[in-house]
Amino acid sequence: MSLNPESPTILCIEDEANIADVIKASLLYGGFHVMVAATAAEGLDMARTFRPDLILLDLILPDINGYSFFDLLQESELTDIPVVIVSGCVSTEAQALGRRLGAVDYITKPFDIKDLIARVRKAVRGSKAERKPARGRSSKAAQQPVVTAVKVESTKPAKASKSRVKSPEENSVSSSKRR
Repeated sequence: MSLNPESPTILCIEDEANIADVIKASLLYGGFHVMVAATAAEGLDMARTFRPDLILLDLILPDINGYSFFDLLQESELTDIPVVIVSGCVSTEAQALGRRLGAVDYITKPFDIKDLIARVRKAVRGSKAERKPARGRSSKAAQQPVVTAVKVESTKPAKASKSRVKSPEENSVSSSKRR
């Protein structure tokens, strides 16, 4: 599928190369422009420079946890860029915290590629309606691609975080230690 110059740009912040590659290939096939950053700092720099239409954010990153990335967006005045979390954290608490911090959607790993593309498309469409007047799109850009489902699982071990916002899992561990 060839990319339209007006195709939405997606910034994927994911430090696991194999998962980032699957996301990038899937979204390219879905008709999106895709940039990949392996750290929150790199992602923030790319967001400032390129102003993507959407950010896909992993929660466990080498420099900070993804929840704290929302603080960085706020400080950088980039809150108009919608964020979709893509994470192996499947708890309802993690999902609720992500939404409270501003995520427009929360996709759990492993994910279905067709579902990923559809949810990214929906999030971009919703943000475009809020951010700018609708521009004419060719019917080709709106077509759903035929994609085989692929399971993507995280192989990354949990890492300690230097974040300002604790994940629900971290909060439950620290509260159980106080008892």
